[in-house]
Amino acid sequence: MRSMLCYVLLEHSRYLAHPTHAESHLGQLLRHKLRFEEISGLPCLIQHYTRVTAERLRAWNVEALLISGNVSDWDQYDLRTFDELERIINGGEWPILALCGALQLIALLHDAPCGPMGRLPEAMADPNPNYRPGMLKEKGYYPISIVRADPLFDGLGRKPVFSQWHYWELKAIPAGFVRLAESDLCPIQAIGHEARPVYGTQFHPEDYSEEHPAGKQVLRNFFRISGL
Repeated sequence: MRSMLCYVLLEHSRYLAHPTHAESHLGQLLRHKLRFEEISGLPCLIQHYTRVTAERLRAWNVEALLISGNVSDWDQYDLRTFDELERIINGGEWPILALCGALQLIALLHDAPCGPMGRLPEAMADPNPNYRPGMLKEKGYYPISIVRADPLFDGLGRKPVFSQWHYWELKAIPAGFVRLAESDLCPIQAIGHEARPVYGTQFHPEDYSEEHPAGKQVLRNFFRISGL
């Protein structure tokens, strides 16, 4: 069987059951899948996290995992449903790139706190009042600062620009990981495991554009690190 990628869908099943939400969300996932295939040269299988097991990944001949973000807040989940995914993340068998909410999941599974970035100061106008009004957030294309050299950021300057869509953040670095990047509003924008090719980004490299192509380079770098 030919090698492939697995794009793990982290979104809550209740969100996906809503017909309007599902159509929009699944359209985004398909766009990401096609981008991963174009850059890596491998087919990419999309699977909900509840269907992903180490045994299935081996049977599917998966070479690397990308784990999606999520719209649903973490209090809607039972974290015990992530037990198998936690074993996969900690097992070291597959290179992993965890995107946005998946970065937060890694933290939660390692007992590192996550939470809202905070409320906007009273004197600050809300730049995105239709998304989490009154809260600090990053929604749009923003620069990050690389604070630790890593192959994930090869070919990029010190302040590459990436798509952001979050109002939660990591409050501490999970055990076994190091901080790789920050932004003005979010001190932990990227982490990497100390010994394994496991990465998490608060930003969305999969949502690159012609004007802001840095995410495409991050994906190239991740696939190269993964030996693809």
